[in-house]
Amino acid sequence: MAPSRKATVVSGFDIVRTIRRKEGDAPPSAPPPERPGGSVALPPRRQVACPQCGWETQISGRPTFGVCPKCRRKFDIVDYTLDTEFQGRIETGGAVRLAAGARVFQGEISAAEVEIEGRVESGRVVAWRRLTLRPGAACDPRLLQFRDLEVAEGAHLEWEGAVACRNLDVAGQVAGEFDVQQRVRLRSSGRLQGRLRCRALQVEEGAGLLADVVAGPDAASPAG
Repeated sequence: MAPSRKATVVSGFDIVRTIRRKEGDAPPSAPPPERPGGSVALPPRRQVACPQCGWETQISGRPTFGVCPKCRRKFDIVDYTLDTEFQGRIETGGAVRLAAGARVFQGEISAAEVEIEGRVESGRVVAWRRLTLRPGAACDPRLLQFRDLEVAEGAHLEWEGAVACRNLDVAGQVAGEFDVQQRVRLRSSGRLQGRLRCRALQVEEGAGLLADVVAGPDAASPAG
């Protein structure tokens, strides 16, 4: 018996495709490539404040200036770092950092955020959003204006007189009289001594609190 042969099956689609190629038609186009996966990166966002009236907002991207919708004035959004003596004037909707070698003895600094490692001996420093005090900071609170106060770990501050702010975040050591309109957060490395009035108080395990405390919705002075 002759060996059997395996039949080849040809579909009607293969026949039509072969005929078209013989007639010079172009082969069928390949399917479009798949788009690579992944998310689209959004522009960075940051908090700024008008250095003249204190209006706060959040912006996208990295603009170098803005226009305040409250006072209608144009203001720069530039970050500064000072590491020497300063006696001029800075107005920005961005941030100003007074490094360890900085010494302010005249003039005015007005910014959304101010970070102090140096000395403020005279003049005026305004932080329309947050003032951060780091180790080495030496300043008289009567020369400072701020809404939120952050005392970083390693900072040691003892102030005379009352200190009023919107929020207080303590990771270092502070002593004085504090009138906080909203929340106080005392971190595990923080120590607070003196008198404290606030709307809400959060104390982490390990923190030190040696103060006369009045906390509650009616405890703090209303926002100015």
